[in-house]
Amino acid sequence: MAQFISTTPQEITAVGGSVVFNSTAVCGDCNIKHRNGSALIKVRGSGCCSRARYRVSFHGNVTGTETVTQLALYQDGEILPESLMSVVPAAAANVWSVDSDTEVYVDCGCSTLSVRSLTAGVTVNTASIIITRVAKEEEI
Repeated sequence: MAQFISTTPQEITAVGGSVVFNSTAVCGDCNIKHRNGSALIKVRGSGCCSRARYRVSFHGNVTGTETVTQLALYQDGEILPESLMSVVPAAAANVWSVDSDTEVYVDCGCSTLSVRSLTAGVTVNTASIIITRVAKEEEI
């Protein structure tokens, strides 16, 4: 298991902007890699021609415009539709919590995970992502 956090508010001005994690709360093993200050998290499969399953949990406190504010998890640059987080703030200054919890499969090799905004003008005040390897191929 690994946990990466961001405690510094980040303004995401463009659609598709990523949430940057600037601190490691719990360091993972060699299957979960992240560099502080990066938005990308790399997870590994189980080895040559086998896959692994990971549980990915994200929590963030956000403020946005008075329209829909949306974030989602991405795997290898593609949105995971089941991870869509959406709020409609009553006012731009309101702080809202968003959460997502999903499982991802990683085939042989590596996969890259990130959290991105689907709307412009979002401020992520705090963020936390926990990634746990829950199974390898013979257990799936």
